[in-house]
Parts: sequence; structure tokens; C-alpha cells
Amino acid sequence: MKKSTICILLAVFCGMQMLVAQVGEICKWDSDRQAAIVLTFDDWSPGQQPIVPGELKSRNLNATFFIETSLVANWNHDWPTVLTTAADGNEIGNHTKSHPHLLTQNATQLNTEIRAARAIIDGHVLNQKATSFAYPFGEGSGNTSKDIEIRDSLKASGHIAARGVSVGNYGYNFATTDDDYFKIMTYPMCSGTTLDNFKGQVTQIKNGGGLLTVLYHSIDNANNSYSDTWYCQVKQTALQAQLDHLVTLKDQVWITTFGQAVKYHKERNCAQLTQTGTTGTTMSFTLSDTLSNNDLYNQPLSLKIFRNGINYSTATQNGLPLVIDGVVHDSIVFRAVPDAGEIVLTIGSLGFEPGVADNAGIRVFQDASSSLLTIQTLKPLLNANISILDLSGQEVLVLKNETVLSAVRMDVSSLSAGMYVVRASSGETVRVQKFALLK
Repeated sequence: MKKSTICILLAVFCGMQMLVAQVGEICKWDSDRQAAIVLTFDDWSPGQQPIVPGELKSRNLNATFFIETSLVANWNHDWPTVLTTAADGNEIGNHTKSHPHLLTQNATQLNTEIRAARAIIDGHVLNQKATSFAYPFGEGSGNTSKDIEIRDSLKASGHIAARGVSVGNYGYNFATTDDDYFKIMTYPMCSGTTLDNFKGQVTQIKNGGGLLTVLYHSIDNANNSYSDTWYCQVKQTALQAQLDHLVTLKDQVWITTFGQAVKYHKERNCAQLTQTGTTGTTMSFTLSDTLSNNDLYNQPLSLKIFRNGINYSTATQNGLPLVIDGVVHDSIVFRAVPDAGEIVLTIGSLGFEPGVADNAGIRVFQDASSSLLTIQTLKPLLNANISILDLSGQEVLVLKNETVLSAVRMDVSSLSAGMYVVRASSGETVRVQKFALLK
């Protein structure tokens, strides 16, 4: 046998040994972002529903609304508006029935304010469960015996986390016990909060890698059209500037709901990635965690699987296809759910050359009511070429010399259903995303 052949075989063997030793990494946050930010809105005050969901939707953002159930039928904010807000991907959380001082409530009253309010929300909002809680006046996140009683009531009624009103959570290890998830800190917004103040908090959370929850109360426009002067009013123009700043950072920071952020953090911190086998064409492994309720803890985790020079074309879990988000350096990135079945990677070509790929830099959305595909870039691209490729690498659609400030739309009526790749290139920057086109 030639020496060069022996060297190649040894290199392959060493590469496979490395895969056995460490198959990859579970990203700290979704799409391997640096930190997570959650926007929370308390009370369901009169200006929130007319303003906030639309501002979020126009920027493809989601937030958590902690509502008082006794207020939903008032102020012209009935349950249909709550359902519309939830249908847009926002979370509806529990903020008690009547916003009392929980430290003054006896056990029966706590049960009514916490458990009954959650049952009311779950009875109306059928596409999600109210497992997140915000303490009225921040009471419940302290260390007195009454605080502990409040938290015990939350846990017993099916909540997984609760948010207070004090500032913190900048580091990733902000919760080392289950009780810590019921002491989540926040940054309160008010009329005196400048955009620079807000940007400073975002910078701190990026640097620390933790979870920043931002607390809003009253929201209204310049004319106070909704008379939302309940508490710490933030004007619509200020909210717009804050949201616009977050949009510029979506490839660095995960902007999500409170429940999704907590589930991700809980799952990731007790999850394990284990290789289970290899063949000539596949590598298989499992993703598991130690959380017992798989129906509740089913948040997909982002995985970076080390390729070690091997190209993979498809990923499946329990036989179902997974979308490959991209290739970063020598890792393939995709999401999988803990305890949801064996994950299998199949050797082959992705159908594109990733180049300087940024897996979090591009998003693809299919308009269900038309033949248009929306391609969103999280940073502007100048003089970009936008291509749709089939899995053989053949260009099937192309737009040339496009200036993409945030998004571009392509007519895909000529394409058949199946898997494709969108590639956006501008200078040395190449962003790619594999996606499924439905018909």
C-alpha cells in the first residue's frame, strides 16, 4: 500500500475518533447567538394592544404579554384581541387575576390569583399554555417565607418561571437551581429611559451572554389617543426606536418570548449530545435532557455538529426532515428537540458552497396566500446577487445587483415543491439558508 494511501486512511480514522469523542456542541442560545432578550408587557393596559402587536409584527419580532385576566373584558380589549396577539406568535403570560400585593394574600387567595388566572388564560388561548408569570409589584421573588410560599404556589400550579422587577441576569449562569428561574430579573422602561440607556443594556447582555428581560407598562402615541397613563408610559416613537435597534442585532442576540428563552436555557443546561453510530454514509446521535415533561419542554435546541471535513446533505430526527440552517466554519448547524428520537446526518453535498456563511444572517418566509417568497437579511446588503438553487447547486432563480435593506421578495410560482437553497452574496459576504418550498 502506498504511503500516501496509508496517511489518508489514518487521517480518516483519526477524524472518526474525534467524532466519537465529541460529536458537536449545543449552542448556548438559538442559532448560536451571544445572548437572549425578551420584551415583556405587563397588565394589558389600554395602549398595548392597539400599538405593540403591530409594531412587533412589522419587524418580525415577538414578545410576552403578562395580562391581568380581570382587565381583558375592559378598555375594549376583549379575548379576541388577545387571541389575535397570540396568533402572531406572542406569548400570553399570567399576571394574576386582579394584580394584588401577593405578600398580603393567604393560601386560598394565592390559589385564586395564580391558579384561577392561569385556568382562565388557558381556557381562552388554546394554542399555548400560560406557564410564565410576572409578579405584581415584584412581590414573590424575595427570600422571605412568604416569597417562598408564593413561588411554591407557582410551581404547584404548573408555571416554569417568573419575572421580577430588579435589574440583572447579564451572565449566562443566572439560574443554577430551579428556584432561580422564579427570580428572573428585568430592566424596567419608563419615559425617562433614553435610547442610549436601552442600547447600554443590550450591550451588557451581549457581553455577558445572559438573558435580558425588558419590562414595559403603559404605551401610547404622541396624542395619548388610548389614555394609557397607568404607569411609566413609553411613547410609541420611543418604542419604535428601541425595536429598530434590536432588529439590527438579530444575528447577534436572540429576541424571543419569555417561555421560549427559559425552556431553551433549562433544556440546554441539562442536555447531552451522544453519538450512537456511523456507517459509510451516515452518522447518528441522540439529544437528551433530564427534564421529565417532554410535552412541556420541547423547545428545539441549536446544534453545531463538527464535520471534520465531511459534507452532509440531510438531517432527520425520528425519520422526519430537519432544516439545515447553514455551515459555519467546519460545523453544520440545525435545530433538534431533546428526547424526540434519533438524529441522523447523511453524507452528501448541501448543493452550495457556503463560503463566508452566516447561518443567522438570512431568513426565508413563504407567503401562504401567494407565490411570493420573502428573503430577509438581518444586515443590509449592497449590490447583492440573490439566488435560489436546487440541491444539485443549479441556479433556478436569480436577482442581480439588488440593494437589500431588510428584505426582498421573489416570485417562486415557477418552482415545484421541494428543498432549495437561497444564497445572498455581496462582495466577500455570502449568506445561505436551506428551506422547504411548499405548494
